[in-house]
Amino acid sequence: MLAGLGFTNSRLTICHGIAHKLGARLGIPHGIINAIFLPPVVEENIRGAREKFEKIAEIFGVSVDKLGDTLRKLNERLGIPNEIHSDIDLESIADEILQDRLMAFNPVKMNKEDVLRILGKVFV
Repeated sequence: MLAGLGFTNSRLTICHGIAHKLGARLGIPHGIINAIFLPPVVEENIRGAREKFEKIAEIFGVSVDKLGDTLRKLNERLGIPNEIHSDIDLESIADEILQDRLMAFNPVKMNKEDVLRILGKVFV
């Protein structure tokens, strides 16, 4: 319950919205699917909210432009994949993700093209 309260008050964003739509469908645990999608979500958000990610990049000791790659390397070190092999219909998933309530809290307003770009970096 405490974790749920924390999540509710932290205003989760598109990464969790994606995880809501795909985790159960693909049989991937929620935390793992969030980690898989975190690098491309960060990269997409940096395009419109760069300043929000500068401190995080500084903590990792990299430039903000290298943050996505740094997160991918962290996933690799933790044994978390950065790709998903599936023939899932990305168009319909993107539509569902855009309807997720968490999209309202994302630091950058995203459209279907943006969501498809994120999905395209993970699905191979």
